Amino acid sequence: MVIVNPGIAELVSGTPAYALYHRMLSAFEESAAVESPNFSGPDYITDGVVDTAKIATDLATYTGILRENSAYLWSTAIIDCAENSGGDTPGNFTSGTFTGKLTALFGFDAGDNGTKILSVYQDVDKNSFVDITGKLNLPSTGLFVNNINVVRYSGNQMIFNAGTGNDISFESGLVIGGSLSLTKDGIKLSKNVDGTVVSYDYYHSGNSNMGTVDWAMKNSSVAGSLTVSGGSTFNGVVTSHNGISLGFKYTDTNNNPVDKEMLSITSGTKIDVTSDLNISGAYGVLFDGNKFLHYKVKEDLTLNTGVVCLSAGGKILNLGDDGTSSITLQSGLYDAKNENQIISIYGDGYFPSSFRAAQGTKDVAATYINATLYSDYGLVLYKNLRIGSVTGPNIYSDDGKILSMSLLLGTSGIISSISNIASTSLYRLDGYSSLSISTASNFIEINNPVEAKTSLGILNSKTRLLDKELFFSDGVYLVTNEGLDGLTHYGNSYIDGNIGSKTFSSGFAGSGWKIQKNGTTGNIIATVDELVVRKKMRVYDLEVETISASNGAFWISDSCAGDAVIEIV
Repeated sequence: MVIVNPGIAELVSGTPAYALYHRMLSAFEESAAVESPNFSGPDYITDGVVDTAKIATDLATYTGILRENSAYLWSTAIIDCAENSGGDTPGNFTSGTFTGKLTALFGFDAGDNGTKILSVYQDVDKNSFVDITGKLNLPSTGLFVNNINVVRYSGNQMIFNAGTGNDISFESGLVIGGSLSLTKDGIKLSKNVDGTVVSYDYYHSGNSNMGTVDWAMKNSSVAGSLTVSGGSTFNGVVTSHNGISLGFKYTDTNNNPVDKEMLSITSGTKIDVTSDLNISGAYGVLFDGNKFLHYKVKEDLTLNTGVVCLSAGGKILNLGDDGTSSITLQSGLYDAKNENQIISIYGDGYFPSSFRAAQGTKDVAATYINATLYSDYGLVLYKNLRIGSVTGPNIYSDDGKILSMSLLLGTSGIISSISNIASTSLYRLDGYSSLSISTASNFIEINNPVEAKTSLGILNSKTRLLDKELFFSDGVYLVTNEGLDGLTHYGNSYIDGNIGSKTFSSGFAGSGWKIQKNGTTGNIIATVDELVVRKKMRVYDLEVETISASNGAFWISDSCAGDAVIEIV
């Protein structure tokens, strides 16, 4: 069994033996600290074969290094202990305990457990040094230089003091916390960026309050005004909740400086713009995420120019809202393809595709075209067409078949209508129709001649007027003679009245002819110039009058007859 030598415990601290023991122990431990080769590793075994020659060579090298290290450490330990033990001459002392003043004017080394901690010496240039290889533990009163307490510890703070009116100067710089450094070139902050230490300038009032220094920061709070002389670039959101004023400084034509405000926000209800707003390209003004005012390039449309669009994005677009006095057109209003002018600036209207007019929810008029018969197109009036005023003559159709007119007589309207009906003419064939004109008026007056292409007739009667013919029935009619010098009458003639020549006067000296009824007797009287009867003539009462002339009028009659007898009283 291996045991520790009991004499080690009897060594007295501070004695040469104690010091030499610990010095030698440290030397042994340091010499044994050399890493030994791993003879079982891949450097010495390849494919299961041990390289014994390499092992022997490296083992010899390893043991040689151990011997050399041990020899060096032993020799230095013995020399150090010998130089620091006993004697009253410079560099030697014999006692390990001092009760008076210790003076070492030829250098001084001090330590513990064989390790040097403090060394006082001069170099070859007679520069004096005190080296401390361990920790320097000072009381809270700290360190005094030239009777000034330059460093002290108080209230959990390390206080540096150069004395009243004096400065603390660092010739090569000061590093605080391993990241903040103060040098004659300025203050820098070191930061580890992806494993690389990067040094940044630390800005303060002495090196940042000038127009030649760039500035970068994360967050900033400005209590007063912020004035920027150059350009400004914002890579994030700009927030201003207490108003904004944007403008431009320029020189006018009179060489006067002008500071013009162009856009401002001074309240929570509006934005004031006091200049033109120029929007380039296919951009515009959005409302609720939808384009309200924007520009379309001509490639988007079948037009010859670009188009500025006003839209509401699924909402209702009001023109002339909120007290607008009027809306005027300064140019014509065209269709979507810019081919037809719909409304001119003077109010002319043209609707090439269709037109529809309504009153409230009731359609009044609309244009139409027959989809199967393109020649059938026109205007549909759904109700009334008034002339002159809302109470004027009216044209309308209640059922779409009868065209009615309400014409005023005084203040009352008399209805007249025109319709196409199944014909009731005596001369109709199957499927024939008639244009029916009816009126509540008592008469129809026509101021100008009325002409018909074939005939004029009376409904449900055979009476009709044709060219050069007037029919009353199938066998009774009048026809103009071929020479157009008279009429030929077909059928019987019944005359209830007189008939005669255009001009007529009765009596022997009269002219013309006439067959007339005597108003007194009721007899029919025929007055002609001559009467020729080729065959038989029957006369129930024959009265013959002869007139002979003698130097005046003289009447001779062999009989007498009167039309009436008048009693003379």
